[in-house]
Amino acid sequence: MTYLFKQAKKVEEPFEGDYFTNLLKTPLTKRMEDCKKILKKYPDRIPVIVDRGTRETPKIDKNKFLVPKSITISEFMIVLRARLPLQKDQAIYFHIQNNMPRSTDEMSRIYLQNKSEDGYLYMTYSVEASFG
Repeated sequence: MTYLFKQAKKVEEPFEGDYFTNLLKTPLTKRMEDCKKILKKYPDRIPVIVDRGTRETPKIDKNKFLVPKSITISEFMIVLRARLPLQKDQAIYFHIQNNMPRSTDEMSRIYLQNKSEDGYLYMTYSVEASFG
């Protein structure tokens, strides 16, 4: 006897607060124009967009940042940590295109290697308990 089952694909729906999903509804040309304006007005800054990596990660109150080119990833982590409701024993981690950057990397280098076609640097963050 043969049973035919149609296997349902599990589709991950965007979770509430998924900033990247909502942003991608904006046409690429519009995002490119916006980024060019930002870079022209602030040539010493990098346009960065951050979003949480999982549903369990706390939301951040602001997703767009203009970051100085000279700061490191660890300095940017301090900025983000101040905006997130985290416990003292929780650590924050960044992911850029599914890779974790070193904390000593300068944002300018990360930007040149990983900026998207619209000109923004997209990063996700996640939180883990670091002391047991």
